[in-house]
Amino acid sequence: MGNESPKRERKPNKRRKPTPQEVEAGKRNLIAYRASVGGKTALQTGVYSTIANGEIPEAVPGAAEIEQAVSSIIDGFVADLGGEGNVTNAQRVILSGIRLSLLVQALVESELKRTGIVDRRRRPNALLKTAATFINSARLGAVAIGLERKARDAKTLDARLAEIAEREATEQTDTENDDNEPKNNQAPNEN
Repeated sequence: MGNESPKRERKPNKRRKPTPQEVEAGKRNLIAYRASVGGKTALQTGVYSTIANGEIPEAVPGAAEIEQAVSSIIDGFVADLGGEGNVTNAQRVILSGIRLSLLVQALVESELKRTGIVDRRRRPNALLKTAATFINSARLGAVAIGLERKARDAKTLDARLAEIAEREATEQTDTENDDNEPKNNQAPNEN
């Protein structure tokens, strides 16, 4: 067994301890940096800031458009509930939660459009899990205040195809009848 490689001895990790002056300089630098960014560091998508504060940070691209779109959706929900006068306080609380969910969804959607669904390592974007959570939250909130999804009459494929064929046949006969009628003082074709 002479093919074994000799085991390397690991050197102990001898990290130099900072001097008190270096520690103080580091603290001053950190305080100055946090003051320069207003205490908000590493803002990328705004998703987690929005979750924490309930508002989209102004530095997020498209923040005003997202706020406007979400407000429009919430206004539609209020209208669906019968207007501002018919919304109870409990429904207002739930609408507030739905608003936050919609803000997060819009921010995640914006980021996924920008960066893609998978990252450089071909893994699903971490925001997908956050989006799924808030989408489900909004759905449950909507159900709780009476805005659940209304099921449509789903017909069989054969019934749907028969309806389409009937509609197309009706449209075809209507166009044929229109072709045979005289147009604007024209005499009918007597061939």
